[in-house]
Amino acid sequence: MSKESTDANPWFFSAVLPDFLTEDSILIPQISLLVLLAGFLIPLTISRWRWHPNKQKKCLPGPWSWPLFGHVRTLTQDAHTKLTSYHQLYGDIYQLTVGQHKVVVIGSLDGLMEGLHDRSDSLSGRPDFQNFNFLYDAEENRQRGVCCADNSEKTHVRRNFLSSSVDAYCSDVQHIEEKLSSEIIDTVNRLVESQCAFDPMAILKPACFNIIFRLVFDQRLDPQCQRMRETLALMDSRREAFRLNPLDFCPLLKIFSSDDFGNYIQESSTVQLSIIHKYLNLHKDTYDHGHIRDMADHLLLYVDNGEDVGLLGKEDLDYLLLDALNFGYNDTAVVLTWLLGYMASHADIQRQVQRELDSVIDHSRLPGVEDQPYLPLTTACIYEALRLASIHPFLIPHSATKDTTLQDYPIQTGSILLFNVWKIHHDAKLWKNPYQYNPHRFLNKSRALEIPDHFIPYGAGRRQCPGEGLADVMLFLFFATIMQQLSIKPDQGFPLLCDQDIVLKPKSFTLTVSERE
Repeated sequence: MSKESTDANPWFFSAVLPDFLTEDSILIPQISLLVLLAGFLIPLTISRWRWHPNKQKKCLPGPWSWPLFGHVRTLTQDAHTKLTSYHQLYGDIYQLTVGQHKVVVIGSLDGLMEGLHDRSDSLSGRPDFQNFNFLYDAEENRQRGVCCADNSEKTHVRRNFLSSSVDAYCSDVQHIEEKLSSEIIDTVNRLVESQCAFDPMAILKPACFNIIFRLVFDQRLDPQCQRMRETLALMDSRREAFRLNPLDFCPLLKIFSSDDFGNYIQESSTVQLSIIHKYLNLHKDTYDHGHIRDMADHLLLYVDNGEDVGLLGKEDLDYLLLDALNFGYNDTAVVLTWLLGYMASHADIQRQVQRELDSVIDHSRLPGVEDQPYLPLTTACIYEALRLASIHPFLIPHSATKDTTLQDYPIQTGSILLFNVWKIHHDAKLWKNPYQYNPHRFLNKSRALEIPDHFIPYGAGRRQCPGEGLADVMLFLFFATIMQQLSIKPDQGFPLLCDQDIVLKPKSFTLTVSERE
């Protein structure tokens, strides 16, 4: 939106309503709209002033909210910093009103563990967001998914499959290294062949997708071909549904928007599903339960053995593999991009990592999973990137499936819960100089790796990321191999800045690399 159009709008539009309400596409003239809103706002505001809750009932603190819209903009613009700043005013747990929803923000380790562990029976639901429903068919909507569905028996079956499949890969060291090594070597070669400065995300993202593609369907694409670009664009469109959307919180805003976004997500999902269905049918034709090639084969075996207890139909298998293919590649690429940026920014730490690698691994071979216990600083660098970047600052939103309490405060059914991992990972009471990149904080006096309880990048409890083990292996092998083979220097875009997307990623920057002698 142009500055001129912003200046021309009444204060109410520019200061209170989301940006898209001031676009030229508004369907109702602004004066008429203000009259309409006043008819709602004035009675509601008066009723708020006159209504007093039961003083004997402990109420969640929090800021005053605009009627109807509440804090819509707070959740869509630098939400991690704004919601963290509210903790200074209202404490470790507080409540916002966003549209028609009560949003509870939890910013302490005790509160997070109570919510994710002790209250998991009542706080492990997912919000019924319209965007989540766009991702799946009309029969079950978001309940077809892994991350979007409520905590049902069917959801447990899906998560159990993903966890067991990932564990099977990661426990077979030779197998997982075979799947990853060729892609990692190809990535290093592409970095070396770069004749000029490059954006690491542009190289790492196709590589991470290829690894997931191989794990799921034993397939890969040429990282530089048009088909790879089209496939990534298609998969990225699905991830857009996980962006915090004002329409999910405030349905009234639908009168100012079209159905284009929903149609776009649904059309993209249909195309993706047809691709998954094609690959799964090919696997069915060549499936041999005695020779499991990939996750698709594992899923067929899982169903044949009755481990799904008869709950997964044909559509469920397609959507389960689609979710497996979509989740992980982008997040891993983002963390690796942060890591390389931190190494370029901290040449002294980069040299320390390289000395550690040289002392453990002979130059005649590449780093392997079994080397990780002997590389504490290398591992600490990865953990520090996960902490400092905290790319999922609130995990995925939870919802209360029944009335309960959290930190002695009442939580109503349907409340949305945001577990503020960003705040915990940047709390000066828990971390010395929390905004500084310092991997040595994960090492004890004996230089051994030491992971504190308040390091929770993958969440906890029933909803903990099922791909945590695979993510750790990918991050370690990629990072250790790149550090062993290359030296990295900054070019443009430094110091690193954060860009709020679906995840917190670094704003675009460029690097140069040189081969180590």
